[in-house]
Amino acid sequence: MPYLKVGCPDCDGMKDIRAERCKACAAKRRRGSKDSPETVEKKRLAAIRRGKVGAQVPGRKQKDSQIANRLISRYGYDTRKVGKTYDHKKHRWHLKAWADDVKASWNNKCASCESTEKLHAHHIIPKHLFPENELLVQNGICLCHDCHWQLHRHLSGKEV
Repeated sequence: MPYLKVGCPDCDGMKDIRAERCKACAAKRRRGSKDSPETVEKKRLAAIRRGKVGAQVPGRKQKDSQIANRLISRYGYDTRKVGKTYDHKKHRWHLKAWADDVKASWNNKCASCESTEKLHAHHIIPKHLFPENELLVQNGICLCHDCHWQLHRHLSGKEV
């Protein structure tokens, strides 16, 4: 029984509805061949037809204005203007430098028990309420893991 045919996402050729790509595109991917310039152009035109003009199209970099708008919508301001380092573990590179500065301002000691192990930087005024204070060192306090955990239990009302 023949199945319904739809457009291939790579080349706008026809493919079986159950398949991810048409047979020609699937064979190219298995061989590991690079897309020809004609195929890249077809992909770009297909993306435009699907209404994904602002989307990342192969071979096209995003404009600085698009990146700035995305960061402003996500963080409330353009984080590229802040000195940043990337922390691969947390993916919050704009907060890593802030946390290091807060810990240094407290001489790498917990403000509560003066421990020097497992230190965290805690926002005194929550960053979701006042995003403009998110990277102020004065809005941070250095706490060890246990004191930080107890503080959040107290703030959430679970303190016994």
